[in-house]
Amino acid sequence: MNDTMPSIFTSQEGEALFVEAYDEMFSLWPVPHEAVDVETRFGRTHINVSGPADAPSLLLLHAAGFSSTAWFANVGPLSQIRRTYAIDVIGDAGRSLITRRLYSWEDHADWLGDLLDGLAIEQADLLGHSQGGWMALALSIKYPKRVSKLVLLAPAASIHPFRWYVKLNLALARRMVRPDARGQLKFAAAKGAVLEERFVHLMDMVNRHCLPATMVPTVYSEDELRRASMPTLLLIGDAEKIYKPEKAIKRAGEFMLDLTAGTVPNASHLLPIEQPELVNGRIADFLV
Repeated sequence: MNDTMPSIFTSQEGEALFVEAYDEMFSLWPVPHEAVDVETRFGRTHINVSGPADAPSLLLLHAAGFSSTAWFANVGPLSQIRRTYAIDVIGDAGRSLITRRLYSWEDHADWLGDLLDGLAIEQADLLGHSQGGWMALALSIKYPKRVSKLVLLAPAASIHPFRWYVKLNLALARRMVRPDARGQLKFAAAKGAVLEERFVHLMDMVNRHCLPATMVPTVYSEDELRRASMPTLLLIGDAEKIYKPEKAIKRAGEFMLDLTAGTVPNASHLLPIEQPELVNGRIADFLV
């Protein structure tokens, strides 16, 4: 790592505690995985690969701070129909190693393009949750020919601005205010949701020991959204808190040319964890 890009972890001890929690998450994965690393112009990216080697490719991009391990409730069914590549977003909590900061959505598109090149994948399906959805859209907008189908789960900003209190929470987090992970997740989840304790512990390790080098997602313009012309599935929890689901779906439908969109009942921002069977089923139906 060069001098201009320090570690995203606050200490070596903190990094070790995070890695321990990260590795423990694989006890929740219902399918075998192979860890691979790909070099990009922004650093080394760590990927957990599952599913048949001859199946079509599906890249999984996680929400901010979650790491690739947070796909534990989804990777099993999705790996039955796709070769899944669960990516540790570079600069975020995970086992990737950033050496050059990303400053724009175009940088994120270039990073993902480098990943596809390194994996020798010409075209793939993309699945992004929250900030991962914003990144999936970046590739879809700048390099649309590299994306077969696009799945967006409550994409952060991207299609509609954050509510004011979400902006406030993001600003406080970047000033090193480290909220309790359980309380933070409770805010993001639908009422009555029960979260896996190993996942809560992982997020606690992220909050305590990690300062991600990521940018706050932005809202794409009308022209940019029109350039994402591939078949797209947009799912948002009916209790979403970062924006009003109906407003986000309405704007996406105005500019995205081949869109299927809907809400997921009894779900908020953590919809792939809160309602995995329903979300997995809708994604599988869309991809096949």
